[in-house]
Amino acid sequence: MEQNRQANAPNNEQNDMQTFLATPAVCPEGDEVVGQCLQILYTNLEEATAMEQMMDYLGKQFSCSRITVFLVRDGKWMNTEFEWCACGVAPLGDQVKSDRIEKLGWFQRVFATPEVSILPNVEMVKTFSPEAYAILKSRQMTSAAFLPVVLRENYAGTFSMENPNPEKMPTVKYILEKLTPYIKALLKRYSLFRQLESMSFHDPLTGAYNRNALSELYQRPLPMGSVGVIFCDVSGLKQVNDTQGHEAGDEMIIQSYRLIRKNIRIGRIYRMGGDEFLTLCFDAAKEDVEKDFANLKQAVAQNKYHIAVGYAWSNETPLMLEPLIAAADHEMYRDKQEYYSTRDYFDRIAKEAGQNHNTLPDVNSNTAFQKYLKNYYFDAEVLLKAITINNTNQFFFFGDVQKNYFYISNHMRDRFGFDSNLILNLPHHWEQRICDPECKKINSQAVESLLGEEQESYELLHQVEDVHGNRVWVHNSGMLQWNADKTVPLFLAGRITLRDKAYSVDQISGFKKDYKALIQLEKMQAQKQPAEVIGFCLNHFPKINRAKSTYQGNMLLYHIGNRLQTKLWGKMTFYRLDGVSFMAIIAPEFVEERFALMKEIRSIIEEEYKAIEVYDAPAANFTVLSYQKASGTPQEFLEIVYQMIDTARNMPTMPYVEVSEKQREEITKTERMVKMLHQNVQNHMENFRIVIQPAVFTGTKNLAGGESLVRWSYQGKDVLPNELLPMLEKEGLLAQVDRWVMEQTIRAGAQLKNCAKNFILTFNVSNQALQSKGFTDFLKQTLQSYGMEKHNFYVELYAAHMLKFTEDVSHLVAICKESGVRITQKRFGSLTSLFKSAMEPDVAVLKLDISLLNTLQTEEERSNYLKSIVFMCHQYHKRLCLTGVEDKENNEMAISHGCDYIQGYYYYCPLELSDLYALLLLEGEVDL
Repeated sequence: MEQNRQANAPNNEQNDMQTFLATPAVCPEGDEVVGQCLQILYTNLEEATAMEQMMDYLGKQFSCSRITVFLVRDGKWMNTEFEWCACGVAPLGDQVKSDRIEKLGWFQRVFATPEVSILPNVEMVKTFSPEAYAILKSRQMTSAAFLPVVLRENYAGTFSMENPNPEKMPTVKYILEKLTPYIKALLKRYSLFRQLESMSFHDPLTGAYNRNALSELYQRPLPMGSVGVIFCDVSGLKQVNDTQGHEAGDEMIIQSYRLIRKNIRIGRIYRMGGDEFLTLCFDAAKEDVEKDFANLKQAVAQNKYHIAVGYAWSNETPLMLEPLIAAADHEMYRDKQEYYSTRDYFDRIAKEAGQNHNTLPDVNSNTAFQKYLKNYYFDAEVLLKAITINNTNQFFFFGDVQKNYFYISNHMRDRFGFDSNLILNLPHHWEQRICDPECKKINSQAVESLLGEEQESYELLHQVEDVHGNRVWVHNSGMLQWNADKTVPLFLAGRITLRDKAYSVDQISGFKKDYKALIQLEKMQAQKQPAEVIGFCLNHFPKINRAKSTYQGNMLLYHIGNRLQTKLWGKMTFYRLDGVSFMAIIAPEFVEERFALMKEIRSIIEEEYKAIEVYDAPAANFTVLSYQKASGTPQEFLEIVYQMIDTARNMPTMPYVEVSEKQREEITKTERMVKMLHQNVQNHMENFRIVIQPAVFTGTKNLAGGESLVRWSYQGKDVLPNELLPMLEKEGLLAQVDRWVMEQTIRAGAQLKNCAKNFILTFNVSNQALQSKGFTDFLKQTLQSYGMEKHNFYVELYAAHMLKFTEDVSHLVAICKESGVRITQKRFGSLTSLFKSAMEPDVAVLKLDISLLNTLQTEEERSNYLKSIVFMCHQYHKRLCLTGVEDKENNEMAISHGCDYIQGYYYYCPLELSDLYALLLLEGEVDL
């Protein structure tokens, strides 16, 4: 393969730069200017006002185009803190916002001296720092004066005067040198004030805004067009603090905040108190607030911690915050009451019954049983004991509904771990023993229906956990006695029957149920036979159920179960644990094939996912475990299987996890990596950067453009994209990172046009970004903010996304047309879909990976297909970029067949931005 072309600019930084950095300062009028500046600084109590007035005075005095103050935050970030612009000069605004200080290495190399530096001509920078040249030129800078701000021997920022009157440059240097101690002192006080302000307006535990930050919005009309309020209350914090300690309570608050932040993406989050969070969504459409609210409720339903939520929205003027918060708080309280009511419904029903109803039962005294009770001795306890003698499969209970007290049989007490035969609120305690959250919900709804519809009998089927931790299926049936007018429930009696044998198979997957796995493990343990187990979970089911329907999700599970049991019959036995978690016990004679069997399971699952057009990876996560007597009881081992499946779910890039020292190290490493990933994203994308994968013209082999790619460094090393991107997607961070990459790409484009006017940059749009709220608006605003020229920026879309997310894609395409941005399409599932995409009117460039052609059998077939594709693209006025080109043969084929661009052969690895700047300046203008 042809050697990669290097992009090393000449290293002339050791040249005598003092020829333009240390211009002598002769200043007859400088003292007058300094005196005026000092008067401004000392007559203003507020540092910000003093700085702004001084910048205005200096800018006009020396005819500058712009004066800026950049400050370093936390030793890492550079922000535009103050900016003054001459009339007609567009402000930079947020173009320099949370830039990493290491990105400004060029500045420290060029202007390393702590003294005032004069740059009479920006063209002088071009030869030894192309990156600096591109950035300075993007600001229309021709000359400048710089005052580095050094506090306690650390670089803290820069005071910069751009394009001052050339004849007054010596005076500029003179006055900046005289003002240096005063500017430093002013900025030191300002930085300290901002630090204290930040501390007073942020919650130290979660990083959310605190109540102080909200105070300025109270008691006055809001200037927005609309406001959405989402009120959140974390349930059970006091109980966690009391029983598990405040450290566990803090963790509960942190995790709850992350859940809120992950699902509410259009608002600012405030922590109002110990367990309360408030989100304000300014100028947000009602449907967007409702969508965020629905997403949060759905996430809460699947989360280990419960959060009561409520929302309100208004666009009626005057917009006052207090009544909106009160309305959202009221809705939140109703949600909290509903949550707790499902756990204390008998208490609630008894209270609602009141004292005005006739509570006497409508008893027929002529029944044989009533006659017996009236005339003869009766002992109910002896009767109950007699019924339960040698009956280990049935349990009985009855109780006074009004007083909410129940009596249970002795063996029900002993089997299910009750403290006494007398139980207050038995339905609530029984529900706590139901294993599956969905069954708990069904049970609550069934009892609500029983009481609300004045029913007299009920039947329920669910799985519960007994005193030994065993999970058993039971049939719960009973009768309810009402008062005469059926307004008050009085007496409830019922029977619980074990149904292990009748309910041993899951009706959807066809797998055996988990208690059958316990029986099998007990049997193998008794025979002193070790067991090899594969645990696995299916992914993306909430998305499948939401996008395609629950029925489609059930059918997917049915087909997977059917195929697995048909193909692997006799080699392993499958069990459904709960939800979408499963395990398989391998037959002893096939233990050595466990990894091949796991590969077969994975293959079948992936095929079924693709059959319903779900291509998100991974489709399933796996764990491999061995069970022996030393592993504990079967129930304890089953709990380990659950834990390892959860661990596998959190490590999507690993083919499987197992209980080994090496895997433990990998798991710990991944957990730490994920934690750092979240921290870096929230900390202004720390340790993130973009690199550019160049594409060249097939004719001239000159640079045509480049694809912007994200890189993240962990512990000093880049995480591979095939590991990073799935991690970002799984953690719900991909859309947020995509926006940052897009902004950095547009910003780089604004700077690159000073090196090569027609250089094209492209940016990939993921499905999460495509579906995220406000993405197209963000794209439009960012393009406008950086003044990106039309047709110098392409948005890359996957072919599958254009077919699947048609509404989102249509909206994005409309914005792109309006902004002059063109569309590139890539990642085709087949050659047929490629031909179809060639006819899409809104697509300007098709990117064909060479691997798609390599699926064809012969060289002649590959050649003919490529010719056909190129011909069709050109017929429909599109260009074709062949990517993944690695060898000379494929490169020559791309050239000879008329491909417009080649990506991969001449520049095999992506380039850092600094290398790209240098390369473009060396190569010269790029002509299309």
